[in-house]
Amino acid sequence: MSEKDERTMAAVAYVLGFITGLLVYVMYKEKKNKFVLFHAMQSTISSVIATVVMLVIAVPIILISLFIPGLGCILDLIILIPIAILGLAFMVFMAYKAYNGEKVMLPAIGEMAEKYAG
Repeated sequence: MSEKDERTMAAVAYVLGFITGLLVYVMYKEKKNKFVLFHAMQSTISSVIATVVMLVIAVPIILISLFIPGLGCILDLIILIPIAILGLAFMVFMAYKAYNGEKVMLPAIGEMAEKYAG
């Protein structure tokens, strides 16, 4: 497999978060490609954490929306939408870095991903 293919797969790992992260990890586990495995695990771990955080923030807003619909919409605009935009920007940034062959280690998450990558 060429280096460009490896960089492409590392970038693909970030596209749909933990879904593509896990798929790429499983596909490349036997090939023992540390670069691709690192990005696949970092994508998986970071997107699982982001999903949990988003749920913790979203559930109270959804409950507020049931009782005070206008306030729920305002909280969506002020809190959830900016967080979602930042998450999308983060994913695009990490995919870009992976495609360029760079290994950006996120604090704590990068160390765990490194461990799983071998």
